[in-house]
Amino acid sequence: MFTPAKGWTYAQAESATIAQAADEGPAFATAQIDAGEGKQAIEKRDAALEALAREINVTLPKKKVNWKKPDDIKDVAGRKIGLWQKEGAARGTRKGPLLIFGDTGKDGEIVLGLGFVPEDDSSGADETILQSIESISVAAE
Repeated sequence: MFTPAKGWTYAQAESATIAQAADEGPAFATAQIDAGEGKQAIEKRDAALEALAREINVTLPKKKVNWKKPDDIKDVAGRKIGLWQKEGAARGTRKGPLLIFGDTGKDGEIVLGLGFVPEDDSSGADETILQSIESISVAAE
């Protein structure tokens, strides 16, 4: 569960929770996935990231995520959430950076997601996406 950005369209799909400002504008998608363990965890994270990107029509950058080395780590809902920023993503005709986030140092059930903001966006969507990530809460098991 997360707090969607004010004014964005929000949807709880079967496989992900998504929010977007417009069809080609800023967008956010997240899901809880079973990442498995060991080498399988990397493959499952990559596959889940691709699936989330399809949910919001984002073309992923060519360079893969190094899941073991996040650019930053945030404490969210008692979890260590890694943040990776990748250049070279696109949504429709608009290009921009992709912010990827997910549980670090943890196998099994994890939170994974991504946020896209076009390069020419001046709405503050990058900060809005960070606020949505920080608002994530985990349901009691």
